[in-house]
Amino acid sequence: MQLHELSTMFPAMTPEEFAALRDDIKAHGVKMPVIVWQGQIIDGRHRAQACKELGIAAPLQEFEGDEAAALSLVISLNATRRDLTKTQRAMIAARIANATEGRRSTMQNCTVSLDEAADRLGVSRRFVAAARYV
Repeated sequence: MQLHELSTMFPAMTPEEFAALRDDIKAHGVKMPVIVWQGQIIDGRHRAQACKELGIAAPLQEFEGDEAAALSLVISLNATRRDLTKTQRAMIAARIANATEGRRSTMQNCTVSLDEAADRLGVSRRFVAAARYV
């Protein structure tokens, strides 16, 4: 299954983190379904890959909502459960704000200002503005 742009806004797991996830899924099964929207994965790309490598079907959950709701869901799920640095959060906020300006993005129907992106990721507007130049 193809990955949606939303699923790649957050950094990938390290090889060690992925191996630990795959081993846990092998031992205990998948605890959370892979969330799919418009036929693409928006959350759970690592779970899907681990299941593929293990030869098991990943449980899927279809997301019902628009692009803004999908973005909110992805931010909510990942910003709280991932151990992200302030710099990583600022980079993600910069990508989200850039997405609404038509740069490096296919997201067309989602308006998120730089201030709102900074607020959603818990970093300052100034830090996000600086991250845009990186």
